[in-house]
Amino acid sequence: MNAVAERLTKAGQRFVDDMTRCRGMGWVRLGMQVEVDGHLGTIKGMNSGANLDVVFANQLKYGKGKYNCHPTWQTRYFDAEGNVIRDYTTKPTAELIACSAGRDGECAHAQCPQQLDNEPRTSGRYCPLDNQRTEA
Repeated sequence: MNAVAERLTKAGQRFVDDMTRCRGMGWVRLGMQVEVDGHLGTIKGMNSGANLDVVFANQLKYGKGKYNCHPTWQTRYFDAEGNVIRDYTTKPTAELIACSAGRDGECAHAQCPQQLDNEPRTSGRYCPLDNQRTEA
């Protein structure tokens, strides 16, 4: 952000509040430019899954619709001047396909979706990769 005081619309403030509550990412703004898996786009909102709604610049390939994009999956965020302010594009050496938390529930894996999303502190969501969990 620059030194000029930021003024948000009601929808913009609601978006920031929701991103802070659901993802712990209060610095993300509507209209912010992003690059998702190498493709430029603009943030247009947040959906019910707490993911970003992104409209991509290449309308010939993607059309004019919004796409559901995870906020930390292969995503770079740009400020108004075009500088990268957050970069989540590191390619992992091995795909994480199952929960790697220990018996105590703690996980330190670089790809852990719980760690990336500040969970379960943010919304209480249980690890989506835990296929060992049994329902009572």
